Amino acid sequence: MSLAMRTFSSFIFDLDGVLYLGSTPIRGAAEALCELGRRNCRIFFLTNNATKTRGQYRKKLAAMGIDAKKKHIYTSAYGTAKYLVQEKIRKVFVVGEAGLKREIRGAGVRICTGEEADAVVVGLDRKFDYKKLAHAASAIRNGALFIATNTDATLPLENGFAPGAGAMVEAAATASGKRPEVIIGKPQTFLIEDILDENDFQKREVAFVGDRLDTDMLASNKLGIFSFCVLTGSTDKHSASRARGLYKPGKIIKSVEEVLKYAKEATD
Repeated sequence: MSLAMRTFSSFIFDLDGVLYLGSTPIRGAAEALCELGRRNCRIFFLTNNATKTRGQYRKKLAAMGIDAKKKHIYTSAYGTAKYLVQEKIRKVFVVGEAGLKREIRGAGVRICTGEEADAVVVGLDRKFDYKKLAHAASAIRNGALFIATNTDATLPLENGFAPGAGAMVEAAATASGKRPEVIIGKPQTFLIEDILDENDFQKREVAFVGDRLDTDMLASNKLGIFSFCVLTGSTDKHSASRARGLYKPGKIIKSVEEVLKYAKEATD
């Protein structure tokens, strides 16, 4: 079926670079999602950014005019906490911000010093320093499981790009001599599969809307989900149009507003 004939009743939206840049909403994003809601489309959110809890993301989206239920927001912080519980890991050293730590503690996992840790979790940390790196590397060398919330090299902001969690992950890998044994966020499919399984989605009805070729497009294509690549974040038109294989978007669009062309009126 050609794209011109395809419509979708369910959408999964990335956040950074798709709905906002830093604290600035992408123009037209809130109105587009409001219209999707009016059409009874199912809307979910998925971000690799582990700096906030799901509740904090709900409040941030609400402040931008986007109504989101907490249970419809999936993050690499939430995914990490869930993974720790599933694997019965009870003591972790965390390189990351308050949102990640709150999700982990909320799952009943204890955050400890590196010496006690069964695992080291590394995410975006804007107060990352040598001491944190030394503790993380030492614990990993001593056998702690090395978990990365995600490996995004950059984070799109209003005025350009800031270092992403991948910068911290690479530092820990270099200092410890070991690569991450577990990566929670995209391009791994763990979180998207959670959304599909927990909400009874049919893949043919779902589209993923993201801005990164190496995470959003790759993860979507691995699962056979149609992908839209917006040009408001990490990827420009030239790079998107040259992408091949699993990195190739299903459709390149300027912004989230264009998704409305492919959204059908869904029934309750």
